[in-house]
Amino acid sequence: MRTRSTHSLLLPVLAGFFLAAAVLAAPKKKDGEKKEPAPPDDPGLVYKSDFESLAPGKPPAEFLTLKGPFSVAESEGGRALRLEGEPIDGCVIQVGSSFKGGGTILARIRAESRRRVHPMFGLGLHGQSGFFLRIAPATRQMEIVRREEIVTSVPVEWKSGEWLWMEMTVSGSAGKWQVEGRSWARDGARPEAPQITALCEDETLSGRATLRGAQYSGHDLWFDDVEVRQEIPPSQTPPADTKVPAKTPG
Repeated sequence: MRTRSTHSLLLPVLAGFFLAAAVLAAPKKKDGEKKEPAPPDDPGLVYKSDFESLAPGKPPAEFLTLKGPFSVAESEGGRALRLEGEPIDGCVIQVGSSFKGGGTILARIRAESRRRVHPMFGLGLHGQSGFFLRIAPATRQMEIVRREEIVTSVPVEWKSGEWLWMEMTVSGSAGKWQVEGRSWARDGARPEAPQITALCEDETLSGRATLRGAQYSGHDLWFDDVEVRQEIPPSQTPPADTKVPAKTPG
């Protein structure tokens, strides 16, 4: 009769020991803890971030800095996208992927004046040649701008150092586009009707969303809760029974 070696007898014992240790070391689920649900299918979403999960420093790969010292930084106990307060004009950073047609960009923005020196800031769609919504505190105007030309403007309320929501939407189809803009206080209600509108007769609009600033005052500009959405043609929208929750900022 063949006898088993001491080494072979110990193998099952050791295997059982390491298995038990692995089970004990595994994190236990807390009482009442639920698994975070997977995000819903949202074909219109191009980009969305509150920057909380991003490391301070260089903006993530979804951003392309064209001009200006942009970075992710600590802000009011959280994180946001910072445009440092150097006196640089025409700072632009692109957000998300390029797309054609209608869409919306939404963000919270905080800027500060210094005595009689004021910043300018805004957001836009379809790259450098597209439209962007701009607030000019020096004149207390909200403007729709294209290729550095003011298309139209309306009076706007703005307070130095306070967060402000801005939203710009482009809708329509080739040859007939409508541009709409809104702004409201951080804790206020989103205006039901746009405060400023403009028409565009271009055949096509395409490019990436943008965030823009000119920090003439020397104070940092901050961007947070950035969301970019693409208008999905009716033929590509989800069926009627598909529920896609909508975000209501404010």
